[in-house]
Amino acid sequence: MMQVALCQERIGWRPVTRLLVFASDDAFHTAGDGRLAGIVLPSDSRCHLDASGVYNRSHLYDYPSVGHLAQVLSAANIQPIFAVTRPTVPLYKELSRLIPKSVVGELRDDSSNVVQLITDAYNSLTSTVELQHSPLPPGLSLSFQAHCGGPPEPPQPHRGLCSGVRVNQQVTFTVRVRAEACLEAPQHVALRVLGVPEQLQLGVRTLCRCPCAQRAPHAPLCHGGDLDCGVCRCPGGRRGRRCECEGPEAEEEVWGGCRPPNSTAPPCSGRGHCVCGACECPPGLSGRFCECDSGACERHEGLPCGGPQRGTCECGRCRCRPGFAGSGCGCSLGGGGCRRGGRECSGRGRCECGRCRCQPGFVGPLCARCPSCPGPCQRLR
Repeated sequence: MMQVALCQERIGWRPVTRLLVFASDDAFHTAGDGRLAGIVLPSDSRCHLDASGVYNRSHLYDYPSVGHLAQVLSAANIQPIFAVTRPTVPLYKELSRLIPKSVVGELRDDSSNVVQLITDAYNSLTSTVELQHSPLPPGLSLSFQAHCGGPPEPPQPHRGLCSGVRVNQQVTFTVRVRAEACLEAPQHVALRVLGVPEQLQLGVRTLCRCPCAQRAPHAPLCHGGDLDCGVCRCPGGRRGRRCECEGPEAEEEVWGGCRPPNSTAPPCSGRGHCVCGACECPPGLSGRFCECDSGACERHEGLPCGGPQRGTCECGRCRCRPGFAGSGCGCSLGGGGCRRGGRECSGRGRCECGRCRCQPGFVGPLCARCPSCPGPCQRLR
């Protein structure tokens, strides 16, 4: 398993969801087992596959530890499926608890249920959304609150988790960053959903020295209000974080323009800032209430809607440019892949998404072959 995760180019992993099926009828080896053969060097976290794809350093390096394997699998976005026989299921369930996004299934002695086992395991993995962070620098802590469609989950210190997620269901996470001490330099923390190649980089810096105790009357930053200990004190008739708004003081009237009518949702969908009764959305979000995410559209070749050449993402849906179609604009309508000098699909099928869908009895990329049709010898017999 370690070599499968480390030798990504040799294995041919693609930059999408990665599943690894591990089948066994016995217990697994871990760090320390190699000492029985006099092997004491720990795993060096390098690829050691020969030209035939066989691990050729087993006589030099010990087995990896469970923690080491879990770290490498997580870094490579690989989700293991342990297909094991009944006597070893309890052991592998304990192992699965230590490896994120892994699942265990019982394999029959004759392996007759292997397809159903993999199908069930895949459905279990894809219905779970787990958000984790990279190692934190000293002085920083994170907490996650998952919004899975029901009542908000209590904050968790190490990860955000939603289970039983349905297809096309959106879930959100609120992440709070806390600085326990002043940071000497700006730090970066990565957030990612396990099994998804993309990640979000957070830049964190602390402001520990500032003249917040000084009071500045009629400060330009506060539009004529007083800047008192870093907070704007607005004169009568003005409101807002920087006293930039005029109008009512009632909270419901202030927030009313920043969320749908008769809604108790957070202002600006919890994603933007409500300024003077209107939402100001951060880059990548749009809509009256910041409800549209330009990165939430289906991806093709790693890009939302296949990139600007194929389409644009509008409020979670792809609007494809002429010549492209599909939910992720992944289908080319030019038909170039469906013909080779002659008719489309050899006149024996139709072109769908750049590929031929052949009539019954015909096969091949261009529907040019008919295995069941009589050949020249049969016709001329």
